[in-house]
Amino acid sequence: MEAKLKDFLRAQGAELVGISAVENIPDYHPPRNVNDIIPGARSVIVMAIPMLSGAIKCSSSRVATTQTKGMFEQLYRLSYQAGRYLERLGYRAAPIAPQIPIEMSRETKGFSGDLSLKHLAVAA
Repeated sequence: MEAKLKDFLRAQGAELVGISAVENIPDYHPPRNVNDIIPGARSVIVMAIPMLSGAIKCSSSRVATTQTKGMFEQLYRLSYQAGRYLERLGYRAAPIAPQIPIEMSRETKGFSGDLSLKHLAVAA
């Protein structure tokens, strides 16, 4: 099923797709637990899409910001499609937003999402 899911997400526009068992996620601070988001979760799926090189090299921050916003929208769509795919197969899915909401507190020392996407990507 893993290969079929990856093929499906690539067909939807994901450039990279990785899947990891929850127990393979490296520790990080502040600690977050996938099972706090969706109890009983066994795996995480991480997707990536490329940023356009022209937007990266552009001298206008507005262009880069618009590009980033578009990428987040695409990642939201991909996450939803992945969730629908999995739920049609009888699994539960809970997409994690690539940018917001975030927790800003003394404990997190600023920006902290529900999970560390960097650490999930390392595991996947």
